[in-house]
Amino acid sequence: MTLRRRNFLIEECPVRTKLYGGIPGGGGYGSHRELEVGAQAMAEAVHCILGSLGKIARTERGNETGPQVMAHYLRYEQGHLREELNIVKRALGEFSKKLYVDRINDPTEGGFVRDREGAERSTRAMIRSIRETSPALRDRARTMAKQLVKHREGLPRNVVNAALSSYAVLLRLAIAMEDATKPWPDPISNPFKDSKLRRAITELDKHVGLLLRGELGPIDR
Repeated sequence: MTLRRRNFLIEECPVRTKLYGGIPGGGGYGSHRELEVGAQAMAEAVHCILGSLGKIARTERGNETGPQVMAHYLRYEQGHLREELNIVKRALGEFSKKLYVDRINDPTEGGFVRDREGAERSTRAMIRSIRETSPALRDRARTMAKQLVKHREGLPRNVVNAALSSYAVLLRLAIAMEDATKPWPDPISNPFKDSKLRRAITELDKHVGLLLRGELGPIDR
């Protein structure tokens, strides 16, 4: 393979060439109601995981090149990876609680909100934001994952798998948010209880866990 061809592949790899793996901060979600704040927090943490993976994927450091350089950056990024993975898992646990959906489906239930009109106004803004953001995030995550699969050459296997798992979490989050809010103004469901989102997070936990143990894996050719 020619050097020109190798450079082309590296330029097309979203982990190496795009800030935070090509994903916008917070996944693009706003903060109109708690349920959207949960999506924003989870997406922001995954966005940061992708940023760390991009740093690990560096292949040059002074006169050094190759896997040794990646191992060096992995040591520096492990703390950040652990922190952001824990945020993803905490967001899943916290926003799976029934009360966050109850506050949307019946804002005055249990005395949560006295200003029903204000609550409904912020809920409308949240629904509009989710319906605009989720399809864009879904398509972006799917596109970045496809580009990574196509241009994974030279990356450690466990970095690739952690990045693909990150995109899968964003994809499932976007779909879950969109699907859960489709019935509105009828009662909505809780997107954080979505089984496919939960499985995606389990996979992310597994693959980032390998990096936290210092295991980069073989280089994809």
